[in-house]
Amino acid sequence: MVLIPSVEAAKPVLIYDGDCGFCRRSVGWVRRRAGGRVEVLRREDAAARFPALSLDLTARSVVLLDSDGVLHQGAEAVFRTRALLGFPFFLNRYRSHRWFAGLSEAGYRVVSWTRPVLSGVLDLLLGPPREGQ
Repeated sequence: MVLIPSVEAAKPVLIYDGDCGFCRRSVGWVRRRAGGRVEVLRREDAAARFPALSLDLTARSVVLLDSDGVLHQGAEAVFRTRALLGFPFFLNRYRSHRWFAGLSEAGYRVVSWTRPVLSGVLDLLLGPPREGQ
């Protein structure tokens, strides 16, 4: 968790790598369920809107920027986003079990490192992501 005091948003903002097919597919799920509760931005668009936010920070992992300027990364950002959409189970486990949090972050890093391969496999199985996905 990082506090970016000069950054405020009207609602939580999920920031992702728009060049990654795996990432586009993942945020497609969020967009379909958000109902306006969470804004979704590509990292380049977020950098233009929030100049105090480092592009390097958003390049390493998905980021959830709370409306009060608190920034969450990696598995925690994913679980917080899911909780905002009505699925709090994993965030509750993440908060209450240190071993679960550590395992989740390690798993997130593995997925992050292998996402080009995962994107390729998903493209072969499902076809390339559609626009807006």
